[in-house]
Amino acid sequence: MQNANQHAKLGLTYQHQNQLQKAAQHYYQAIELDANQPAWVYASFGSLLLKFKQIQKAEHFFKFMQQQHPNEPYSYIGAITLFVAQKRWEQVLDQCQRCLQKIPFEINCLSAKADALFKLGRYTESKVIYLFLIKHDLIKPNLAIYHRLIKEITFVQNDLVAAKYCLDKALQQFPENAFLNQKQFQLAQYFNSLDQPADTIENLSKKYPTLPIYQVWLNTIQRFYDGEQRIEHLHKLLTALDKVEHVNNEVEFLLLKINIYLALKDYEVTRSLIEDLRKLDCQTPICQSLFHIQQKLKVAHFPNYNAPKIFGIGLSRTGTTSLTQALDILGFHTAHWINPHTDRELDIDDVLLFDALTDISISYMFETLYEKFPNAKFIYTTRPLDSWEKSVKTHYLRNHFSSDLKKLIPITNYRNQTYQNTQHNIYSNHTSWREAYLHFDTRVKTFFADKPQDKFLEFNIFVGDDWHQLCEFLGCDRPTIDFPWKNKT
Repeated sequence: MQNANQHAKLGLTYQHQNQLQKAAQHYYQAIELDANQPAWVYASFGSLLLKFKQIQKAEHFFKFMQQQHPNEPYSYIGAITLFVAQKRWEQVLDQCQRCLQKIPFEINCLSAKADALFKLGRYTESKVIYLFLIKHDLIKPNLAIYHRLIKEITFVQNDLVAAKYCLDKALQQFPENAFLNQKQFQLAQYFNSLDQPADTIENLSKKYPTLPIYQVWLNTIQRFYDGEQRIEHLHKLLTALDKVEHVNNEVEFLLLKINIYLALKDYEVTRSLIEDLRKLDCQTPICQSLFHIQQKLKVAHFPNYNAPKIFGIGLSRTGTTSLTQALDILGFHTAHWINPHTDRELDIDDVLLFDALTDISISYMFETLYEKFPNAKFIYTTRPLDSWEKSVKTHYLRNHFSSDLKKLIPITNYRNQTYQNTQHNIYSNHTSWREAYLHFDTRVKTFFADKPQDKFLEFNIFVGDDWHQLCEFLGCDRPTIDFPWKNKT
């Protein structure tokens, strides 16, 4: 006859051997024989109940465990783990508060509290705890925590000091991470503190020659450079890729080379490389997009300015993302804001590669597009002015650290010429967001006032416009699924 301690030890042995059912049986026997088991026995048995998805038993057990061991972190961490699995964030927060009352500064409870506050949208409180834990080296954050702090909290709150601190700490731990390096360049752009960003990322690629870093290099070139300087940096990137001796992911490597040649507008090489991509049987959306482009490049009379086109010419935050997805659903090969392959704002040459294009990189030149593409249709997305102004300010604060049009000018001027043309034409030449909206609205409606009605549609999903208006305008069958509504705020 085995005693309680022997059962507990056997439970631990079987758990280490991954024989979880046997482990659970012995833990249960240990507790049945002697309820005064150490906290780790209760915690181990509770964690196994969660693994077996015996949620009600686990919840009841953790309550009992807190009665037996009210001052043990395990008693609360078990319940926290349970509520996290169920996404019951208020209960997670309650358990964390109880834990911290009994055991102040208990690391696991503090960390879980920060997570719960974040999930509940209490970002400032969450940020304070995360930064406290990181600054005092109480936790070693994983990438998910840094992503959360940088992308979802500090950048959104325009807390650039905290953002820079988090980036510096994160890059010490994950120096080759593509997301972190992109955010570093974005922050440097705001402070105007990065003299030659492409050279910086080129040097980083020598230390960490990975595909994500090469992709950041391409993104950096496309974001910051124009003319011969841009061409020179793109060729440097190609030279670096040619020196790569071992490729772990042949598809991703080939995709990057295709994107570079597409950025160089070397369509002959692009066509050939896409043909190589077909042989690898890639079925991802990005590959399918390139196959669409290849078909256009193969046409004997490319470039074809008489091809039918659809242009979404609304301002940012007027439903351009929803329109893009709707056009995709209707079968049109659509690009939104940037060419997804070259990482650069859409221009006239990109128009030749897609069926439909949306957002302000297209909107700002709609008059030119009307003249160049005689068979095009134009969809002008709108929304009520007050809600648009609130939304666009939030958007620019989150992505550019400021919603002040005057402060955006030096940030805009740090970018490539296409980006500058777009921003100055649409927004930054005006004294307020409302003025920018009203000026563009007048410009569009005045231009199309004497144009054929079948060329122009004003489309407002915020007042109920949906498939009915869009499909009637485009001559398409109405889909059976709901109209997509993305980025509602």
